[in-house]
Amino acid sequence: MSKCVLNVYLQLATTYAGRKSLIQTDALHNVRQFCENCPNDKQYDEVITRACAVNSLTYGKHKLPFKDISSPVKFEFTGLSPQDKVLRDSGTSSDEDDPDDIEEPRKPPKIKEEDDDDDGDDLDSEIVVSDIELDEGNLVTDDEDVTLKESSNQIDRSRASRLRLNEKTEVLQIPMTHEASGSGYGHHVYNCSQFFKELDWNLNGQIFYYNDKTYESIVVGLLGKFISTGIQGGCIPKAEFKYSWIGCKPYYHEGNIPVEEIRKTYLVVSNQVRKVIPFVKVAYPEITFGYGGKKVEFTAPLTDRSILRDKMMSLMQRTAGIGLTFKPIVLYDLDSLLRNHPAESKGTTKKARVKTTPNIQIQTNLGNEDELNVGQFDKKKRHSLKFESRFEGGNLRKAIQVGDREYDLYLMSDVNSSRHNQWFYFQVSNTSEDMPITFNIVNCIKANSQFNFGMQPVVFSVMDALDGRPGWIRAGTNAMYYRNGYRNPTGKKRKYYYSAAFTLTFAKKGDICYIAYHYPYSYSRLLTELWKMTKIASEQKRLFVRYDMLCHSENENEVPLMTITALNDPRHPVELREIIFLTSRVHPGEPNSSWVMHGILHQLIFGSNMDGVLKRYIFKIVPMLNVEGVINGCGRCGLTDEDLNRLWKNPNPTLHPSIFHTKALIEYSCKVRNKVPILYCDLHGHSRRKNVFFYGCSLAKSWYSVDRAKPDDSQSIQILPDAMSRRAPAFSLQYCKYDIRKQRESTARVALWREFGITKSYTLESSYCGCDRGPYKGVSIGIGQLLEIGESLCGACEDLHNPPVASVSMFDIQTNWDDVQQDSKMNLISFEDARNPSFSNTHQEEKDSFPSDSSSTREDWNKKPLTGKVRI
Repeated sequence: MSKCVLNVYLQLATTYAGRKSLIQTDALHNVRQFCENCPNDKQYDEVITRACAVNSLTYGKHKLPFKDISSPVKFEFTGLSPQDKVLRDSGTSSDEDDPDDIEEPRKPPKIKEEDDDDDGDDLDSEIVVSDIELDEGNLVTDDEDVTLKESSNQIDRSRASRLRLNEKTEVLQIPMTHEASGSGYGHHVYNCSQFFKELDWNLNGQIFYYNDKTYESIVVGLLGKFISTGIQGGCIPKAEFKYSWIGCKPYYHEGNIPVEEIRKTYLVVSNQVRKVIPFVKVAYPEITFGYGGKKVEFTAPLTDRSILRDKMMSLMQRTAGIGLTFKPIVLYDLDSLLRNHPAESKGTTKKARVKTTPNIQIQTNLGNEDELNVGQFDKKKRHSLKFESRFEGGNLRKAIQVGDREYDLYLMSDVNSSRHNQWFYFQVSNTSEDMPITFNIVNCIKANSQFNFGMQPVVFSVMDALDGRPGWIRAGTNAMYYRNGYRNPTGKKRKYYYSAAFTLTFAKKGDICYIAYHYPYSYSRLLTELWKMTKIASEQKRLFVRYDMLCHSENENEVPLMTITALNDPRHPVELREIIFLTSRVHPGEPNSSWVMHGILHQLIFGSNMDGVLKRYIFKIVPMLNVEGVINGCGRCGLTDEDLNRLWKNPNPTLHPSIFHTKALIEYSCKVRNKVPILYCDLHGHSRRKNVFFYGCSLAKSWYSVDRAKPDDSQSIQILPDAMSRRAPAFSLQYCKYDIRKQRESTARVALWREFGITKSYTLESSYCGCDRGPYKGVSIGIGQLLEIGESLCGACEDLHNPPVASVSMFDIQTNWDDVQQDSKMNLISFEDARNPSFSNTHQEEKDSFPSDSSSTREDWNKKPLTGKVRI
């Protein structure tokens, strides 16, 4: 059966008469029969996906089970001026740059020109279907069925109602210190000198800045003891546990602060965070500060193609109603829950959080009772899981049980949006013992995923934590990513949604597990970690470590700013030190960037070999740019349906305050202090490539002919990537790119490079999956590896001042770990694994001789028995 025939069927399925004809004849039966008998070869995948689309459209199962596909969570901006216009995001990718091709396993990856995710290829080529309106008829009787015509008209009206900024707007002009009070920006751009207190030698011991406005900062209130951690109400976990693989770094745990105080602080912070979704709890992994449960994990074996074929055939049969023995059950419906509990936050009215009265106690309504509820099992619903995602970062919208052991899950779009479904984070309970459960994340939008190339979701088991094996682990079998039959009416190039499917087996009855796309890192955790680090640093009095509230977000949450440098030294005066700016988490669905930033902050403050770096540089760090997106479980945007990493040319102080004030800070450094940052680096996560790598800016590779005519200092641009390649085994120099594309002119990397002349302006990309080369070949990039990347980046800054005469990227050349001298103290490649605690004692010889590039040995390793509660 040719693709042309399927295209004809697809056109017929857009009309009532055509659908009726396809059902009454043997056309669909012949299509399914052909799919069952076609060869198990990749070239037939395109035929099967088209057949699935025909089947879904014919039976009216091509729409998601919502009357409105846009997010049920809304945020209303009030009191906007005529200048405060919203520019709708035009992208669909969480990555700054995505490759044009699919990664092919078992072959060297092709390094092509960086391209939009919109142009990415997938298992099927783009099906050419004109937007023909469906002919109405009575064949489909679903009460919730909304026609493509109605959905399309709704979206058109929504788009028409959105105002766009003029693409030719002038570059943002930020008033200087002496102009700020009388400028049109008024209170939006205040005196940036307050964020450079390190220049005042008398304030070297002041860890935060206090005035009549800073009482609105949660962290400042905690540091100044205006807020007491003696909480009223709430419930916090009691179990204490540590992670052996980071035992040599006590400050990754609690330092000298009691565990109970840290958890109470987290509870205070999380209850003060303003959110759009009405939360019902705090997540157990967050309040217990979960790290990775294993020192090192390997990427999963590739799923056999026959399993994917069986999944597609099962989907087609279920759509056609063939052999159905199970009636679908809706187990979780966020839309219904929100109707019963309306959102608590609308508008942008300022609200003071705490008063300056010392030791004020916060009434906490949110807590966590997982330790009390774990082990409970509902026998009446013994065949059904229970779901929850109303906590920070959670975004499950609907869960439907479609089989005895299978669930279809639908993700919530970003706030005020109908798109950007990729990130997921939810909780399951009422688990049964040794029962494999299949989860289908149905409404993903990206054309391809690392789930097809060894990536697994991450799972945190409460029972594991209580048994002394805490932490997030990679888990799941038969992970796959494929195009389903649901049409995406908002897609410009992709007309269909995609499914991410995987199977988990829970080893204990009544366990409570958290499942996520990647290792979560919440906003409340960030503020608590910053409080902890600043508090410890102030007691040590070894460095200048200072916390400031840079600005408020759209919903009045504080955007933190950290300043870290050495104390003033006559031999290294503070005013002569160079500036390094680091930012992270502009895309909320990229928590790997927050883990890298976590490693950076800990290394700078507590690292034993950072004295030389800190005497030469002042680090200005904005660790979370998109706090609203992180809080509310968004994947790409915040509250405005805009990609903040496309707004650096002209940010709006009301709609994009974090970008506006971060850029103001950099402009203040350049134009008032005459200190152009020696380095700017924005941390990201990449969903379609492996390894860790940089995107930089080279004049010779610019789209603009005027740039290419200028002399290019390629050697200077290469210093930091070369330094990283010598220090970080997960870093790949071959994946680094230095192109400047026209579509990227408004990203942080290019906009700051062009406007302020920051030669070393980079984006650091970390894979969600793992590595395919070097000593970490076949190793999954976990929390330990992300922390190591952050540590390595701090060490690489030393080479900015004193680059080596000859640069050798040993990790891109060698694959034998024993021949590599690494700077990291974490020694993550020792291959001790929590799946077999006795491995380090009984298999020492195997560990020492483990070849990093041996796929056969790695597969044997993955088959080792698991002692935890979640089976891999």
